[in-house]
Amino acid sequence: RRGVLIEEVERRPVQTVQAFRTAISKVASGKPILLLVRLGNANQFIVIRKP
Repeated sequence: RRGVLIEEVERRPVQTVQAFRTAISKVASGKPILLLVRLGNANQFIVIRKP
């Protein structure tokens, strides 16, 4: 979603798009991925499943 900042992937900080891509590439297809995201002043953990 526009305006959402991804801060962590699997509890590891990511600061660039390349770091995000590298982190998710290490997760097997079909497995869940834990993300820490920020929207405005709120942080939230969400889980997505890698296709």
